[in-house]
Amino acid sequence: MVVAPAVGWATPAIFPEMFLNHESREFGLPVFPYSCDSCHSLFLCPFVLRTYTRHLDPLHGFSLYLGGWMRIIPPMKKSLAHLPKHKREELKLVTEIILDECPTVLMVILFGSYARGDWVEDTYVENHITYEYASDFDILVVVRSGKIVNSTDTWRRAEARARRFPVRTWTNLIVESIETVNNALARGHYFFTDIKKEGVRLYDTGEFQLGRRRKLNPKERRGIARAHFKEWFTSAKEFYTQFEFAFRRRSYKIAAFELHQATERFYDAILLVFTNYRPKIHDLEKLSHMVAGHDPALLTVFPQATDEQKKCFDLLKRAYIEARYNPGYKITKAQLEYLAGRVKKLQRLTKKICQARIESYLSA
Repeated sequence: MVVAPAVGWATPAIFPEMFLNHESREFGLPVFPYSCDSCHSLFLCPFVLRTYTRHLDPLHGFSLYLGGWMRIIPPMKKSLAHLPKHKREELKLVTEIILDECPTVLMVILFGSYARGDWVEDTYVENHITYEYASDFDILVVVRSGKIVNSTDTWRRAEARARRFPVRTWTNLIVESIETVNNALARGHYFFTDIKKEGVRLYDTGEFQLGRRRKLNPKERRGIARAHFKEWFTSAKEFYTQFEFAFRRRSYKIAAFELHQATERFYDAILLVFTNYRPKIHDLEKLSHMVAGHDPALLTVFPQATDEQKKCFDLLKRAYIEARYNPGYKITKAQLEYLAGRVKKLQRLTKKICQARIESYLSA
């Protein structure tokens, strides 16, 4: 494995600009030759390696010495060679769509199962009903500012276009500012640290760098996950109780809204336990896709085998806005009873898979 050139390969005479007031964007340190504590050869800072060498394999866990030991973090992956050709072509098209909708995007990063290489395209059978499950494309879009993050129409259009033929894989976009991402990395926010560790960079202007990530130990992760579960699972149950109260009073529109909120919070509990991240959305369809990536059994909560099942789920999705503001929104007692049974199933599954995930941190 080639880690660095031999001693004396890079000198001020060869690359004088490297030694003139330049600071490494990785560490914020002046550029000097450093020594590897594994092989003891001299080499230069990460910026120089990145800029002037193109085919270096990062040494496993090597570190730098400059008044103290510091670990170099290997660069984020860029290769999609582990994916089939048609998936690579779909991701190329998705990236083009994102850049077409927002040309000022800084980075586009694939994360999740397609980045790790453990994506699934399978079927799931329960009660003689077959459910098809396919992993989604999970993509982090990094932008310059919160104002761009809040351009919801832009991202809604981008997602809608990315979910049309010829892209057959459902696409979830997460949009965050570079400041938010780097602050989260510094805090050890494991949704973002896992993305930096496992993600594949699809597009990068090179204008900004992702910050160093703080790695949480399993005990810390477990504590965070337990706190999230307690907060959001309890909140979801409270909304379900409010649904029952409104249902008994025959306030069906209010009941539908409360049931939507219970569903959303059960989904949020799952996402936060597994990733420490919840998107600022109320779209139950998108949330259902996101949680199914953590346990395909969640696909069975709202089956879509019949027109009536599809209609009921659509009414629940629309309840967040329309049950409150649309005089024409109608939902029947029978439809609410059906949906209530599905949400109770979601409650049971949420408790089961979240508790298993929390306990898994102890054995990590």
